[in-house]
Formats: sequence, structure tokens, C-alpha cells
Amino acid sequence: MDQTISVRLIPELNKDNRLEKIIQFLGKLNSGDYSAREPLSEKGDEIDTIIQCLNTLAEKARFSGKMIGDFEKRAGAIMDVLLKYTFFDFSKKAEVSETGDELDAIAIGLNTLAEELLVAHEAEAKQLKTVSEVNHFLDAILDHIPNLVFVKDAKDLHYIRVNKAVEKLLNQTKESLLGKTNFDLLPNERAQEFTKRDREALAFEGVTDVPEELVPTLNGDRWLHTKKMPIIENGITLYLLGISEDITDRKEAEEKVQELNRELSHNVKQLENSNKELEAFTYSVSHDLRAPLRAIHGYSKILEEEYFSKLDADALTMMHAIMANAKKMGQLIDDLLAFSRLGKKEIEKKDINMEELTSMVIAELRKLVETKAEITVKPMPKAYADHNLMHQVLMNIISNAVKYSSLVDNPKIEIGGKEEQEEVIYYIKDNGAGFDMKYYNKLFGIFQRLHDAHEFEGTGVGLALVKRIIIRHDGRVWAESEIGKGTTFYFALRKFKYKKHER
Repeated sequence: MDQTISVRLIPELNKDNRLEKIIQFLGKLNSGDYSAREPLSEKGDEIDTIIQCLNTLAEKARFSGKMIGDFEKRAGAIMDVLLKYTFFDFSKKAEVSETGDELDAIAIGLNTLAEELLVAHEAEAKQLKTVSEVNHFLDAILDHIPNLVFVKDAKDLHYIRVNKAVEKLLNQTKESLLGKTNFDLLPNERAQEFTKRDREALAFEGVTDVPEELVPTLNGDRWLHTKKMPIIENGITLYLLGISEDITDRKEAEEKVQELNRELSHNVKQLENSNKELEAFTYSVSHDLRAPLRAIHGYSKILEEEYFSKLDADALTMMHAIMANAKKMGQLIDDLLAFSRLGKKEIEKKDINMEELTSMVIAELRKLVETKAEITVKPMPKAYADHNLMHQVLMNIISNAVKYSSLVDNPKIEIGGKEEQEEVIYYIKDNGAGFDMKYYNKLFGIFQRLHDAHEFEGTGVGLALVKRIIIRHDGRVWAESEIGKGTTFYFALRKFKYKKHER
């Protein structure tokens, strides 16, 4: 089909001002004045020709399979045709088949208008394509964000954009959510609460933080931590942007931790009460045992001194056994009292020169126990602890090392320490009897002994006391051993933050 439109001259043109008005009218359209709507006072063949021309042009301009029908020939109909024509294909042009000033001008005006409208249409289509691509790109980014992202219109707070996280939480498609408000998705009371918060966020120019928000969903209530902020352009609030993190799992974990803490606090309180009762019982029993024990030891001493000549060998042996066990019982009572008092004693921490304290303990020990052990003190970092209790710890562990290395030919004991990132660690190493590590769990238990009493004497309280002292310092204590090769005891204390002049 011919793509040109022929505007044929009318044989007898009326020379009044009608064509002049048409030319002026098209000139206004051409200059962008689309408000022009000058009625033509008379109807004639030239007007009919122009309208037919536009109708023919429109019939050739197809858009989505639709065609423009005829337009009524009436005053101002040319403007109607041109306005409706802006939705169709402007690639067709009107041509003048014969020379004529007025009609030629009209044809040129129509062609120019069609060209400009075509350019505008193409620019609009390109812009729409660009906007579509940008929207697709933005949707792709938002959908890959694990948090919930939504945008609401500031006027009535309906959703205009959501990401997949919102769809998943509310169990609805993006298409079904767009255009909806809180009242479409939530019970009325909850919707009022959420809407109130949205309005408050819109009124505040910064970021509004909502730490905890309970949202009912088909899969149960979910806890959200939401940040909202208004989007403002040229001083006008247009949208509300919201970003929410689903903190339900964290909230449930926190509640479980709180419940465990409550249970732990209850158990600790019960344990403290039990310990107090046990300490009171231990102190009472130990104190009450002292009097009969002193009597046993005293009467045995009298028998030895006054009736020595009257006792035979067996009687003397039994008497000495009674005295030895009474002495052992006395030591056990002393240890029990020390153990029970430790729970009541206030810890007074200060910086301690551990090398000096260790040397002091060794000197005291040599006065109490005859030993041939070679004791070496390596560098030891300072400690921040209770001086008297650290003295007790060192005395108990070093005396153990002396005792359990006493049967070897060349007993050696090494004492030292080192600094770690958050703690200081001390060790006491011997080459004595050692013990089987499969019995390690009994090592620090009260009244627990890993060697026969006939082989190495002791009450089984010393290491239990050591452990209790170290734990009260928020430290830790452990040991490594091998039968016949010796044992190394370690204890660690929280590192003291020294000042430069203290080093």
C-alpha cells in the first residue's frame, strides 16, 4: 500500500479567511501551543479535505492491531484528530500532489508535526525501556538482599515496592502486595499500631530505629528489627523506605539463654547454700573431734612415758600406731578446717613477685622436710593474686613434688612460668613416681589419693585445696604425668596489666 497521502487541490477555493486560520492553527500546534482550539466558523470542502487526509493517514498508522475510525467533521475537529493521533504511528507523511500555497502550507505543517511527534514518541519509548531496565536491575538487587526491603507511598502508605524477603515472610507474591496497606495485611489493631509508627517515621527526617516488632504471619509470629526513613525530594516527602531484619531465631536464642541463666542462677544459689551447710558441718565436726583426739594422743603419751617398762613389744607397737594415727587425724582435721575456711575467706589481690615467693616457700620447706632434691627456679612472671593463698598453693604443690620424688636417685624439681596473651601460667615439674593419667579425674578430689598411704603419706586434701584456691581466682589448674617419669603441675591466673615501671 502506498505510504504517501495525497492532498489534492480543490478546484474552486474559497478565498475567505478559513485557510488562513487553519494555517495559523497548525502554526500554533507546530510551535508547541497545544491549547489552541480555534473553531472554524464555516464548513467547506477544504476542511473536509484536511479531515479526510488525517483519517486516511490514521488508517495507515496501525498500533497494537487497532485503527482510528473517522472523525466527525465539526468545528475544531482538526485538533481532536491531531491529539488522538499522538498515540499512533507517525512514520507516514502527507504530501501535496499539486501546487497550492495554502494546502502546501497545511501539508508541510502536518508533515512537520508528524515528524516532531514521531521523535517525541521514540524518545518516550526509549525512556520507558530504560526505566524498565533500571527497574529490573533494581528489583534484582533488592531480591538478593536477605533483609526485608519495602517502599511505601507517603500519602496512604500502600506498598509500591517490595523484595523477595517480604514476599517470603508474608507468604504473598509481589504483585498481590503492591497497592496494599497495613490494614489489608494485618488485624485492625495491629494495623493501627504499624501505621502510627510509619507516620512517626515519615515525620522524622532521620532514621527511625524500631528494635523489636512482632509481625503475625501464616507461619507464626516473627520478630523484626526495622529501620525506617522518609524519602524527600525538593522538600516534599514522597516515600517511606524500610529495611527489616528477621531476628526471630536470635530472639528465641536469647530467651533460651535467659531461661538457662535463671536455672543456672537458681542452681548456683542452691549449691552455695549446700556448700555453706557443708562448710558449717565440716567445721563443727572438725572442731568437735579435736577434744577426743587430744585425749587419745595425751593418754597415749602418758602410757609411753609412765608405763613404758611395763609394756611388752606388741603393746608398744600398738601404742605408737595409735599415736601416729592420732597425729594423722589431727593433720586431717587441720586440712579440713583450712578447706572449709577458704570458702569464707575474702580474697585480697595484689601484685606478687612469684620468684621471691617461691624461694621463700622452698626455704620454709627445707626446714620442715629433709630432702636431697635439686630445686631450680626459672623466671616467673608476676601474679595478681592473694599473697597468702598463693603461698598455700606453692607450698602444697612443691611439697608434693618433694614427697613423690623422694624415692628416685637424683630427684629434680623445676619451677617456672610464662606469659600468654590473657594469662600467666606457672609450672612445678618433678622426676618422681608419676601417676597413671587414666585416674586423672580423681587427682583434685577431696580425700582422693592415687598412691598407697604406706608408700607416700598424706590426707588427700592438699590438691583439692589448691584447685579451690585457683578457681576462686578465676584461674585453672591441671597436671600431666607418666608413671616412673614424673609429674608436671600447672596453674594459670588472669594476666595482670603491668605498668611500664613495674616490669
